[in-house]
Amino acid sequence: MKPDGTAPQRPEGMVLVVDDDVVVRETLCELLELHGHHAVGVRDGVEALAVLRSGDKVRFMVLDLAMPHMNGMQVLRILSEDRELKELPLCISTAAVENAPIGVPVLPKP
Repeated sequence: MKPDGTAPQRPEGMVLVVDDDVVVRETLCELLELHGHHAVGVRDGVEALAVLRSGDKVRFMVLDLAMPHMNGMQVLRILSEDRELKELPLCISTAAVENAPIGVPVLPKP
Protein backbone atom coordinates (compact mmCIF):
# COMPACT_ATOMS: atom_id res chain seq x y z
CA MET A 1 0.00 0.00 0.00
CA LYS A 2 1.10 3.50 -0.76
CA PRO A 3 0.98 6.14 1.99
CA ASP A 4 -2.39 7.37 0.69
CA GLY A 5 -3.88 3.88 1.21
CA THR A 6 -4.04 2.91 -2.46
CA ALA A 7 -2.38 -0.14 -3.93
CA PRO A 8 0.77 0.54 -5.94
CA GLN A 9 0.29 0.34 -9.68
CA ARG A 10 1.83 -2.80 -11.15
CA PRO A 11 4.55 -2.00 -13.70
CA GLU A 12 3.75 -2.83 -17.31
CA GLY A 13 5.21 -6.07 -18.60
CA MET A 14 6.61 -9.09 -16.83
CA VAL A 15 9.70 -10.36 -15.13
CA LEU A 16 10.77 -13.63 -16.73
CA VAL A 17 12.34 -16.14 -14.33
CA VAL A 18 14.32 -18.85 -16.14
CA ASP A 19 15.40 -21.77 -13.92
CA ASP A 20 15.12 -25.55 -14.23
CA ASP A 21 14.76 -25.93 -10.45
CA VAL A 22 11.03 -25.71 -9.79
CA VAL A 23 11.48 -24.60 -6.16
CA VAL A 24 13.85 -21.77 -7.08
CA ARG A 25 11.69 -20.71 -10.03
CA GLU A 26 8.42 -20.67 -8.09
CA THR A 27 9.98 -19.00 -5.04
CA LEU A 28 11.46 -16.18 -7.13
CA CYS A 29 8.15 -15.70 -8.93
CA GLU A 30 6.25 -15.57 -5.63
CA LEU A 31 8.69 -13.04 -4.16
CA LEU A 32 8.45 -10.85 -7.24
CA GLU A 33 4.64 -11.03 -7.17
CA LEU A 34 4.63 -10.07 -3.48
CA HIS A 35 6.57 -6.95 -4.44
CA GLY A 36 4.07 -5.93 -7.11
CA HIS A 37 5.61 -7.43 -10.24
CA HIS A 38 4.02 -9.77 -12.74
CA ALA A 39 6.38 -12.77 -12.86
CA VAL A 40 6.38 -15.71 -15.24
CA GLY A 41 8.61 -18.74 -14.78
CA VAL A 42 9.99 -21.08 -17.42
CA ARG A 43 12.25 -24.17 -17.21
CA ASP A 44 15.02 -23.51 -19.71
CA GLY A 45 16.46 -21.30 -22.41
CA VAL A 46 14.25 -22.77 -25.13
CA GLU A 47 11.10 -21.78 -23.21
CA ALA A 48 12.63 -18.39 -22.37
CA LEU A 49 13.28 -17.57 -26.02
CA ALA A 50 9.73 -18.63 -26.91
CA VAL A 51 8.35 -16.15 -24.36
CA LEU A 52 10.76 -13.40 -25.42
CA ARG A 53 9.73 -13.82 -29.06
CA SER A 54 6.00 -14.20 -28.35
CA GLY A 55 5.31 -10.49 -28.32
CA ASP A 56 4.64 -10.39 -24.57
CA LYS A 57 6.45 -7.49 -22.93
CA VAL A 58 9.33 -8.78 -20.83
CA ARG A 59 10.98 -5.93 -18.94
CA PHE A 60 13.51 -7.93 -16.92
CA MET A 61 14.85 -11.48 -16.85
CA VAL A 62 16.40 -13.57 -14.08
CA LEU A 63 18.47 -16.22 -15.85
CA ASP A 64 19.99 -19.40 -14.41
CA LEU A 65 23.24 -20.54 -16.01
CA ALA A 66 23.03 -24.34 -15.62
CA MET A 67 19.93 -25.75 -17.34
CA PRO A 68 19.15 -28.61 -19.71
CA HIS A 69 18.20 -28.11 -23.40
CA MET A 70 19.65 -24.58 -23.56
CA ASN A 71 21.75 -23.12 -20.76
CA GLY A 72 22.03 -19.50 -19.68
CA MET A 73 25.26 -18.85 -21.59
CA GLN A 74 23.61 -20.03 -24.81
CA VAL A 75 20.65 -17.72 -24.13
CA LEU A 76 23.02 -14.79 -23.53
CA ARG A 77 24.80 -15.48 -26.82
CA ILE A 78 21.50 -15.54 -28.73
CA LEU A 79 20.31 -12.35 -27.01
CA SER A 80 23.56 -10.56 -27.89
CA GLU A 81 22.95 -11.31 -31.58
CA ASP A 82 19.31 -10.16 -31.58
CA ARG A 83 18.74 -6.43 -32.24
CA GLU A 84 15.45 -6.40 -30.34
CA LEU A 85 16.56 -8.46 -27.34
CA LYS A 86 20.19 -7.53 -26.75
CA GLU A 87 19.29 -4.58 -24.50
CA LEU A 88 16.95 -6.60 -22.26
CA PRO A 89 17.85 -5.90 -18.61
CA LEU A 90 18.72 -9.11 -16.78
CA CYS A 91 20.63 -10.70 -13.96
CA ILE A 92 22.19 -14.12 -13.61
CA SER A 93 21.01 -16.41 -10.83
CA THR A 94 23.60 -19.05 -10.05
CA ALA A 95 25.42 -20.94 -7.32
CA ALA A 96 28.57 -20.79 -9.48
CA VAL A 97 29.08 -17.04 -9.30
CA GLU A 98 32.59 -17.41 -10.70
CA ASN A 99 31.08 -18.69 -13.98
CA ALA A 100 28.89 -15.64 -14.55
CA PRO A 101 29.94 -13.35 -17.38
CA ILE A 102 31.79 -10.23 -16.32
CA GLY A 103 29.60 -7.15 -16.22
CA VAL A 104 26.30 -8.99 -15.73
CA PRO A 105 24.66 -8.56 -12.31
CA VAL A 106 24.50 -11.79 -10.30
CA LEU A 107 21.91 -13.02 -7.81
CA PRO A 108 23.82 -15.73 -5.93
CA LYS A 109 21.98 -18.92 -5.05
CA PRO A 110 22.57 -20.49 -1.65
